[in-house]
Amino acid sequence: MSDDSILITGASSDIGVALVRRLAAGSTERRLICHYKTGRARIEQLQQDLGAGILAIHGDLSSPSGTEAFLQALRSSNLVPRSFVHLPAGKLRYERFGKADLSQLATEWQIQLGALIAILRFCLTGQKHVAEERSRRRVVIALSSVTMGVPPKYLSMYTMIKYAQLGLVRALAAEYGELGVSVNAVSPSMVETKLLSDVPRQIVEISQSQNPMGRNATAADVAGVIEFLLSQEAGFINGANVPVTGGSVF
Repeated sequence: MSDDSILITGASSDIGVALVRRLAAGSTERRLICHYKTGRARIEQLQQDLGAGILAIHGDLSSPSGTEAFLQALRSSNLVPRSFVHLPAGKLRYERFGKADLSQLATEWQIQLGALIAILRFCLTGQKHVAEERSRRRVVIALSSVTMGVPPKYLSMYTMIKYAQLGLVRALAAEYGELGVSVNAVSPSMVETKLLSDVPRQIVEISQSQNPMGRNATAADVAGVIEFLLSQEAGFINGANVPVTGGSVF
């Protein structure tokens, strides 16, 4: 199945849920392949609200074996998505470089880069040149505003991973553009989601007060930009890292 289907990894996240609802509202024929690890209830609610076009696939992307099992589930169901959105990330944690938890780094590296590479290979292998812009395949990867301007303190491990993802976005945009694939990223500033639960509230409030728009980003803010990058209107955008920051970083 490779018609107008979109694979969304991390679909049970706050941004994922907002994105699925927007995409489902925009097309009744599109199939949304929704990956989840622990958020089964949220995906089931989306299925109940939005209908049969929401397909749920469980997968643990925190290990190579778990990632391969997820890909095998896609193969077994004959699900080859036309487009792909990668959202998974762990909770944001502020910590000094010298005290960083390297085991946690290894897990995040696997989820945000190792699994991403494996899924991209599955989605992109064998793609042929497509002349019409409306038929192009799209890849969108959720990064962060840490990839813009001066990185914040105490997020060295997180920043490193996001820059690695950005390098992959740009490399694939150059390699696959002529093959009918557009690869882009979206980089929000601090987003009010459950991933901030380990961040001191004072830091969240400082981010809000320093933003030119007087607030942090929302899941809907980010989902709207991803929806645009998946659309025909974004057909000539390739290799971009789009800021969703309210002007806090350009």
